[in-house]
Amino acid sequence: MTTQSVRSRGQSIVVAPGISLKPIIEGSVGVGPVDISALDGTERARASFRLEYSPHAGRYEIASFGIDRGMLPLEVSGAFLRTVRVHSIIRRSVLRSLPLWTFPVSMLRERRRLGTLPNPVEFELNRVDSLLLTALVYRMAEIADENPVEAVAETLGLKLRTATNWIARARAAGHMTTTMEQAAVRKIAMGLIEAMGLELDVSEKEHQRFLDSLRKEE
Repeated sequence: MTTQSVRSRGQSIVVAPGISLKPIIEGSVGVGPVDISALDGTERARASFRLEYSPHAGRYEIASFGIDRGMLPLEVSGAFLRTVRVHSIIRRSVLRSLPLWTFPVSMLRERRRLGTLPNPVEFELNRVDSLLLTALVYRMAEIADENPVEAVAETLGLKLRTATNWIARARAAGHMTTTMEQAAVRKIAMGLIEAMGLELDVSEKEHQRFLDSLRKEE
């Protein structure tokens, strides 16, 4: 019950500030007590879902979602389903489906939140790179149906009021609407690896380990 299968399909679309997405994400993932509080200890079930990107909403919407109990001696009742952390499961799957170069942004946010950042990483409002990163963090959060202001504050190490100001600056500069800045935001995102004092070579295996770690940290 531990196999993770998440795949994206469809013709690629590019959303601001330059993130390439597939319009459909389909997944079948193992879930445990962290995602379903009705489960105990080593009990595992399986969540299957289909997500569809909505240009109007600017995020992935849940088109279908279900739980398979497998061999567990329990009923998937209404009471059981109310203990399922659907957003947590979907968030990880959306992050898994974003381009690999966006993963340092998620890593910076989680390490700063958990206090495990090797090196201090600071940003200045008057730098174009900071506003581009603000737009990237904001859109990544929107795509995964998270609070984008909180995401910007956590990732950049800002207070919520300051984050709101930075977002307004990024929007005024046009970074929230243009889809032509992929090369710039990709360079900024990958530069975070070195800024955090980590190895520059980010492998698929490292990416997967990080995404799996989100399950333990939430």
